[in-house]
Amino acid sequence: MCKISIIIPVYNVEPYLAQCLDSVLGQSFTDVEVICVEDCSTDSSLNILRKYHESDKRVRILQNDENRGLSISRNKGMKAAKGKYVYFLDSDDWLTPDALYILWKKAESYNLDVVLFNSKISAEEKGLGGTSVDWNMGDLYETVMSGQDAFCKVIENNTWSSAVWRQFWRRGFLEFNGIEFEDKTRAEDWIFTTEALLSSQKVIFIKNILHNYRRHRQSLSFVHDTEMLKCYAQNYMSMLRYWLSHVFSQRTNYFIKIHMDNLTQRIRNMNVQYYDVSSSEMFDESVEKHLYQLIVGSNQKTFLECNVDKSFVDKVEEYEQVYIYGAAGYAIEMYEQLKRWNIDIKGFVVTDFTKASRIYDHPVYRLDDICIDNDRIVFILGVTAKNREDVIMNLVNHGFKNYVSL
Repeated sequence: MCKISIIIPVYNVEPYLAQCLDSVLGQSFTDVEVICVEDCSTDSSLNILRKYHESDKRVRILQNDENRGLSISRNKGMKAAKGKYVYFLDSDDWLTPDALYILWKKAESYNLDVVLFNSKISAEEKGLGGTSVDWNMGDLYETVMSGQDAFCKVIENNTWSSAVWRQFWRRGFLEFNGIEFEDKTRAEDWIFTTEALLSSQKVIFIKNILHNYRRHRQSLSFVHDTEMLKCYAQNYMSMLRYWLSHVFSQRTNYFIKIHMDNLTQRIRNMNVQYYDVSSSEMFDESVEKHLYQLIVGSNQKTFLECNVDKSFVDKVEEYEQVYIYGAAGYAIEMYEQLKRWNIDIKGFVVTDFTKASRIYDHPVYRLDDICIDNDRIVFILGVTAKNREDVIMNLVNHGFKNYVSL
């Protein structure tokens, strides 16, 4: 027996694995086991694991017979775990030196089901973003609450995060409730976190930044494609089944609905980017096909602060080339309104956060792709108010001066 089991799925992370393992084995809290689930890497990851196992027997190596992905690997690690608590760490991330001691001490002091904490994002290159990931709980940090109260608060604050590397769970709680990861290749922690948090009795948020998330172009969470779209749709279907089979308070039901609305909007936006994908190609079951068609045919949320009117259209029509800066819900809704006014756009412009090459059959550009010399270009800011300052700065830094927003 040990106090904490750290479960690390490992697949082709040769450049990062040593830093990850060193951050765990070098913790001030030492009563741990490190369960590394090797997922048929084609690089030297397995050899690195073997060297660490030889020098420190706290490192255990489990191997998959074939490449199975994060969900199956984490479940395999959970089944083998002996610790009172489990923590899921990605093999390209790392912990701060006292992270496990702080988490164990807090969980033990209050007999918690889960401790939720903050993280820092470290981007490997420009254009990938980089900042802290904060639960933004204000004066509710260090307050013990029920899982339903915690869920409602993060949805109300718009700070929801399903990232399991920001969660420290009591293993007995997960086992008793039969909570494990669904077999998905992407977004596998969304339904896990939602169900686990709603099922928990004692939860606490702490302010500490205990984890470093490495953002690079190979990160699965960074790659948005049709497989990600399918996994988000499956999450909706799983959550719908869970919601129908449990009884919640009126307040919790209200925030579950918002949570589901947010997910359906994300699915709908991705469906627009991959408009040529039909439900028949994605799902085998008729019910899944039907639900997917309902989701992508809905428009449950409005992003724009107000509607496009004639005065706005008159401004835009002064220019020869019109681009929408953005690719998410706000930009897509902006496009739909412009279309009603018969405004043609050249395409969508993004900083660097989407893999889509076309949206509504319009090309997606980076600013570097567009000629600066043309004064007849205007950019419509298809982003929310809180992001406009950054977008304007990016435009100015690239030499563009013409932009409009609602």
